[in-house]
Amino acid sequence: KESQEAKRSILWGGASVNVAILVLMKYLPFLSENFRALAGALSLDWHIEPVGAFGAIGVSYYVFQAISYLSDIYYGIVTPERHFGYFALYLAFFPKLLQGPIEKAGDLVARLRRKYEFNYDNMRLGMLMIAWGLFKKVVIADRLGLYVDAVYGNVHAFSGWPLLLATYAYAFQIYMDFSGYTDIALGSARLFNIELTPNFNNPYLATSVREFWRRWHITFSRWIFGYIFMPLQVAWHHREKWGTAAALMVTFLVSGIWHGAAWGFVLWGMLHGVSKIGRASCRERV
Repeated sequence: KESQEAKRSILWGGASVNVAILVLMKYLPFLSENFRALAGALSLDWHIEPVGAFGAIGVSYYVFQAISYLSDIYYGIVTPERHFGYFALYLAFFPKLLQGPIEKAGDLVARLRRKYEFNYDNMRLGMLMIAWGLFKKVVIADRLGLYVDAVYGNVHAFSGWPLLLATYAYAFQIYMDFSGYTDIALGSARLFNIELTPNFNNPYLATSVREFWRRWHITFSRWIFGYIFMPLQVAWHHREKWGTAAALMVTFLVSGIWHGAAWGFVLWGMLHGVSKIGRASCRERV
């Protein structure tokens, strides 16, 4: 029992430290700005200095993988990695540093431990994936971005079809940008005979929001489902439907906040959560 309590303390302590680092590096400017606005609205004599943004390159991916590592050890899914070099490489493997994919220790560490041998097929495939990713990013996404920025940068000067076209162009811009980087990451890793998890599967061909999240940023969806939704659903199972609804709402709020430190992303997460809960309720009634 004492050993289990110690393991639980390490899990929660490590997760709390990682979340604190994430908040400090990514969300502190947003929080300070909103506390200042709240103090002004309530006429409170709070002197809150504005906080500048920190350099937080890839910090959320470090944090998510560290939390999943601690959780998987706690539940006995993986054993602790005794070699610090492999552990550090698992957290900071350079191809996935900026935008993922988010890998589990049980998958990636074993691949990193394999002895490297030159593989012509992997080298060829890796170069093709890098070239395709660069094409999607530089040729398609960046070119679409010129039009999108021109319209959204002066939105009051446009109406009708130009706005509608910019909206669809933006949807394809972010997909080509994000998936293009992922292709480059997967291709770079393949040069070293490392197979990372594919992150996209034609998401715009999805026929529902649920299917979309199974196709878009697949490893992130897997992470929030496995390490946020499932633990919350288990913890709140005694509340039955309300527990599941609350778990869904928290999960999608985290998803929204993760995508950006702005109220628009918070609202975006809430809308997805409400939509998910509504569909689940409809299925139960049927």
